[in-house]
Amino acid sequence: LEEYLKAKRLLSLLESITDYKIHLFGRHQGQNWLKRLKNAKNIFLHATVAYAEKRNILRQAKVLVRDQCFQPAGSDELTLNAIASGAIVVTNGSDYL
Repeated sequence: LEEYLKAKRLLSLLESITDYKIHLFGRHQGQNWLKRLKNAKNIFLHATVAYAEKRNILRQAKVLVRDQCFQPAGSDELTLNAIASGAIVVTNGSDYL
């Protein structure tokens, strides 16, 4: 259920962003859900990357969109590393953000 809810929110957000390149890293449950996007030419899927490589990617990122709804009383290292790397983090919030 959690994966479904995250995918539903993500699809809605991705459909609204058409003027910028979007790079998605990690597990994507195949590309079936990507077919639902009307304008997927700006979206690039990447495999899961090792922790050290994530930090390098975050240093290049300008914005990180992170769903925190299942962590309302916390955060995770990816979000905090993005902030430390200078990226803007867009999230639905938590007690710590």
